[in-house]
Parts: sequence; C-alpha cells; structure tokens
Amino acid sequence: MLNDSAAWTGEIARYLLICMVFVGVSAMVRMQRHIHVDLVYRLQRPEQLKPAVEEDPYWMAGAWTGYTPRSFSNFVEPWQAAEIVLDGSRTATIVEGPVSDADMAEFVLIEMRGRQQIAFGGLFADGETLAICKTPDAATAIGWFAESGFWAAERLHARPLLWVL
Repeated sequence: MLNDSAAWTGEIARYLLICMVFVGVSAMVRMQRHIHVDLVYRLQRPEQLKPAVEEDPYWMAGAWTGYTPRSFSNFVEPWQAAEIVLDGSRTATIVEGPVSDADMAEFVLIEMRGRQQIAFGGLFADGETLAICKTPDAATAIGWFAESGFWAAERLHARPLLWVL
C-alpha cells in the first residue's frame, strides 16, 4: 500500500502546476512585472526600425511578440563603443521621466556623460527622458538626475538593466 500512489495523483499535480504558472503570469502582467526587453537601436531614420526589428532572428523565432518604437528628439551619443560583455557582469540602470527644461537638460546629460555617470541617453519630443546610467543602484542614478534640478526625483522611474552588447 505504501510507495504505491494512485495513478491520477501525478497527473493532478502536473495540471495544478500548469494552472499556477498561468495564474502567476497573469498576475505579473497585471502588475507590469512580466519579462520585457529594452532594445536601443541607433538608426538614421525612424522607418528603418521595422526592418531592423522584424528581420532579427529573435523576432522571427517568436521570442518577441511586440515592440513600441520611440525616437529621441535630442540624443547624447556615447563617447566610445562599449565592450561586448556576454557574462552578465555589466549591470546598469535605465532612468526615465519628465524633464522641466529640455534645452538645459540636454547640457546636463552631456555633463553626466563626461562624469561617466551615463553611457548615453536623450530626450523625446513629449519631454520624457531615457538614459542608461553606469550604476546598478537605482537610488544613486535617480539622485544624479535630481541634483541637477531639472528632474524631480519623485517623477523619475529607474529599473535595472543587464547591458550585454
């Protein structure tokens, strides 16, 4: 009798596991905590984005299911090409949020690049900012922006980035 469980218990356990995965996935999507990937393409014209994404092997294999294109109106270029790192050792922080004065904020981004605080970044036409900060600590990254006075810390959002290429 012991060591001889009913045949249907293993099947029930498998189905319950599958159900729990779907419940967890739906909860993460609702909380905006699902897996997503941030890609930054350096292209000359916005119409070049669709072929660049949709001819990518990951897109063609179905690993990505959608994308949201955004174009910088002002872009602070990286000073040098970053080394290719594939082992996960380079962590960074993406900082996004509105800016109070776009013209002055561009100068601040240039200064931040000079101090090695950001790799690159820029401003969008709607007054939003996106920058790749060279720190894994979100509070530090937000502090760099807030101390300039052109960004309000409470309106900035930071999230970790595993910067591989």
